[in-house]
Amino acid sequence: MNYKFSPELSQAIVDGILKGYRHYIHEREQKKREMLISTGYAWVKGNHIEDAVAQECRKLGIQFEFSKAGYAWGYLKFENKATNSLFIIKSGGPSPQSSPSRKEEHYLVELSKINRHIDWQQLEQMNEVGEQLMLEDVTSQNFEQLSFGEFDFLKQTFDQFYIVSYEMDETKLLSKIQLLMPTPDMKKVHLVEDWLPLAFHSSYHITEIEVEGIRGE
Repeated sequence: MNYKFSPELSQAIVDGILKGYRHYIHEREQKKREMLISTGYAWVKGNHIEDAVAQECRKLGIQFEFSKAGYAWGYLKFENKATNSLFIIKSGGPSPQSSPSRKEEHYLVELSKINRHIDWQQLEQMNEVGEQLMLEDVTSQNFEQLSFGEFDFLKQTFDQFYIVSYEMDETKLLSKIQLLMPTPDMKKVHLVEDWLPLAFHSSYHITEIEVEGIRGE
């Protein structure tokens, strides 16, 4: 089985990440000029990126749905009905590990259980890599117990769960865009495909001049 996304969908997601990040940069600069204090606006970068990815992906028939993790943080779940797969967009980076309690397991652990039937040996042979990766805020966002019914439904509906991870370097330019597949319980995260080269084929580009205003944040 080929666990990679189609070239068209892969490019659409990368285009959305670039488009959303570029929109965030420009709006962040505008808020700096308009407001006496705007540091809190730095937290909405993910919203800009997910919104733009949704706009690009729905052109290809990808559906999406709003979900909530914690009291004040929401995210989009993207559904590819053609391949029976689910994916989310996540900022990458180091994060301290902690063990979730039985009552409040974090949302990524629950979503990763969709992958309980994946042939991991085939995936490792196909990509020649099985990396241990950590994602930003993997263990910091908990959800209420009422959400468990939703996760049970997703585990019965979808066959694959992916994380599209993006990361910026110290210069605030995109340095990583990866398609990842976690094992159940998030014990290991496999790199399915490196999408950074697709950024060079995108119609959206971010220059060093554009990111100068947000460096140091």
